[in-house]
Amino acid sequence: MAITKKPSKLYISNHTPPPDQSKKRRRIRQKSKSAFQSNRKKGKVKVIQTPALQLSDYFKGCIKLPKQTSAEEGNNEGYLKIKLGSEIVHLVDADNRHYASVVPPPDNPEFWQAYKAMRARVQGLPRSAGAPTEAIRGSFHTWHLMLSGQNKACLDEPYWNKLFVQHEAEMRGFLEDPSVIQIRNYCSNKFAACFPDHAALYSYVGNADLYRKHKAFLWPPFSSLAINEEKMSISQPHRDTQDLLQGLAGVFSFGQYKMTTLNFKEAKASVEMPPGALCFLPSHVLTHFNTAIEEGETRGSLTMFLGHDVVRWIKYGGKAGEASKEVIKKAREEFMEWWNMFKKVEEKGL
Repeated sequence: MAITKKPSKLYISNHTPPPDQSKKRRRIRQKSKSAFQSNRKKGKVKVIQTPALQLSDYFKGCIKLPKQTSAEEGNNEGYLKIKLGSEIVHLVDADNRHYASVVPPPDNPEFWQAYKAMRARVQGLPRSAGAPTEAIRGSFHTWHLMLSGQNKACLDEPYWNKLFVQHEAEMRGFLEDPSVIQIRNYCSNKFAACFPDHAALYSYVGNADLYRKHKAFLWPPFSSLAINEEKMSISQPHRDTQDLLQGLAGVFSFGQYKMTTLNFKEAKASVEMPPGALCFLPSHVLTHFNTAIEEGETRGSLTMFLGHDVVRWIKYGGKAGEASKEVIKKAREEFMEWWNMFKKVEEKGL
């Protein structure tokens, strides 16, 4: 379904690349590598290895991704427990390949003011603008600002999910709120600092002509956002199989609770996620879940991601249903190369 209304002016100028996209991507990587090295020297970064995970087994085909199941209960017994202090925690696998980062909330009054206002905006969203999530992810309500890549379609413009279109004014009003913009920019900047290669790729996809002229990325550089309502909820073990296989999702946690953990089954790791914490993880590959909060507490989250079909649509020239075998083969070969974005610590200057 296409949005027929005039596109909003949400697009942020600092996400608009110069004509030479390769120079833009190099600058992001170089700037972020310097920030990594500077933060490490200042003691602002902690690198923790989770030897149970070897990410290369997935992109070499040694491990096949399992089918989704709702039968499994979340249990992090025996996991490596990682406490979150004032440092950014970078998780690396058995090969020292950086695959996830957890960012503690900043000690910044302006951040907490925006955080409080954003929580109030979430609570004011129209109930009918969302849909109950499937049982595998709990019973909480979710609002989707989701861009579709139209993997089997041959349309001239992108479209959003039906429920977003039905309540476009309310949802765009949420996105244009100054406090929401501040939180969005905070998440985007941390993403670029932690994963410069992924951030450069996402910016490139969002600025491809098929999306850029429609200002389609509503949470740049991510294509989509899921807003999980604040209540006493728990997310059961799951993988987000519609997310980019070689990509990362961001989870920004908020609410009135003491502590919960975000757990990665294949890595056998459990990281603390206090209110205001932000985590980036390979959501398609790793089975993840959060632990329950206490009675009377509330928790919500902003989950930002890039759909695999969103990428395929531009690689197929907007004609996914008519793409030739040669075009599809070339795109798949390029996708496989994207596993190289998960770099080892010595390559990133960690």
